[in-house]
Amino acid sequence: MHKVLSLSLATALVAFTGYASAETFSAAGAVTAVKTGDDVTVTVTGMPAVTLVHFQGQGIKPIAMKDGVGVLAKVSENGGRFQVRDAAGKWLLITPSGNTFKMVGVAQECHKSKAGCALEVKS
Repeated sequence: MHKVLSLSLATALVAFTGYASAETFSAAGAVTAVKTGDDVTVTVTGMPAVTLVHFQGQGIKPIAMKDGVGVLAKVSENGGRFQVRDAAGKWLLITPSGNTFKMVGVAQECHKSKAGCALEVKS
């Protein structure tokens, strides 16, 4: 049992590290978040985003975007941190300042992860 748990943790760490060291893309455009009930609709314009990645506690949930739109479900339980990827698997470049895209209903969050910045739905 201990070996299986150790192997599972090691596999998860390697997978997460792979996400953290992935390539990024820069783009002009906008990321907009609109809350309806306990869900948030994220709309990305002007950039090639095809996947919305919802950071939920210690895990991630990739969500396919249709025409630049995806939904973060149950943000009161799952949190409002997210990131977007393009079709090649590159992450949107988010820096502590000087981003090339407009944010509406969204803030950059760079303190909760040592692996880099994410976007977060404004409360």
